[in-house]
Amino acid sequence: MKKKYTLLFSLYQAIYALILLPFFAYGTYYLIHLGLNNVTIGIILASANGIAVLAQSPMASLADKNILRLEDLLGISLSIFILAGVGLVLGYFPLFFYPLALISLYLLNPLLNSLNVEWNHSGHNVDFGVAKGVSSLSYAFFSLLIGKLLISTSPKILPYTATLGGMVLLFFIWKNRTPKAIKKEVEIKKERISLLKKMPSLIGLLLGISMVYANYSMYNSYLIHTIRSLGGKESSLGIAVAIAALSEVPIMVFFTPIMKKFQLKNLLVASAFFFTLKTLIAYLAQGMFMLYLAQFLQMLSFGLYIPTSVYYMASISTKDNRAEAQASITGAAILGSLFASILGGTLIQYRGISTMLLVATLLSACGAVLIYIFSERISHEEK
Repeated sequence: MKKKYTLLFSLYQAIYALILLPFFAYGTYYLIHLGLNNVTIGIILASANGIAVLAQSPMASLADKNILRLEDLLGISLSIFILAGVGLVLGYFPLFFYPLALISLYLLNPLLNSLNVEWNHSGHNVDFGVAKGVSSLSYAFFSLLIGKLLISTSPKILPYTATLGGMVLLFFIWKNRTPKAIKKEVEIKKERISLLKKMPSLIGLLLGISMVYANYSMYNSYLIHTIRSLGGKESSLGIAVAIAALSEVPIMVFFTPIMKKFQLKNLLVASAFFFTLKTLIAYLAQGMFMLYLAQFLQMLSFGLYIPTSVYYMASISTKDNRAEAQASITGAAILGSLFASILGGTLIQYRGISTMLLVATLLSACGAVLIYIFSERISHEEK
């Protein structure tokens, strides 16, 4: 049974990687192709992030109150994404459909993470690390493939691939949806005791995560600018993204034994440190070789952060606020991305890519300190 659900969740993650890639690895490249400048791109990304942050809590509430199944919410988000993708494919209102696609993508991630937590608590024992490892392999493969295709085609292929992936994922989720669970009214009332009220220090931790993720978002969203400043080309972007994605695989696949040896809060702090170090190396890079080396640190930054954050939030939440827990940490990341979208685009437009990378590094360092301080406090609040 464990293998069945791990394989199924791995399939979901692999397809999700295909959907995510065109918007996150090549999103800025696509928007530049549409003739937009960096400030406008920043506004578009910030608008999508802002709306997604506001939508996180209501979506989590619907799941925790059992008003809608997680699969139903995933289906709604995917349907919106497909609609937006078709609009982009047809070339209609890109300034509307692009942020709409991003919003739906931001909502998918915590829902998928919550589905993993729900399956585990139902006794299906999904190996989240293995599933995310498969996702990283998929991300690396499609990154190289799309990078090669862009040489002979144009950025117009990006919404095509993402929309196709959305349709496939919607089919599999709908086909494998689980029966709706029943919760007692008394449990619903208990669930509304927010994690933030139960653990006040969680606010500080989430702020730290927002700052670290602002760094990560600035780094990735404007990676094409960094590459061009170092003499690289569009194909170099595909290689850089593939290196990062492949480096994530070992840490994710072997995460289960890793978290048995180390406390989750310590792993969270370690990932924040390596997020900072990665951007610092990119800032100091004098050529593509150094940037490629920085990409290998994806293993100990994003690769370590993703499974750690999911298991960490699951460990400090109860059965009645699992979706809220996953939405909270995803919301913090999206909030960081919102800030990064505005700040990153403006810094590049007026001060250049080097200044942006320096600011991102300093922001991440401050966030890492906050994560360390407040993860320690949370461990005492749990006792």
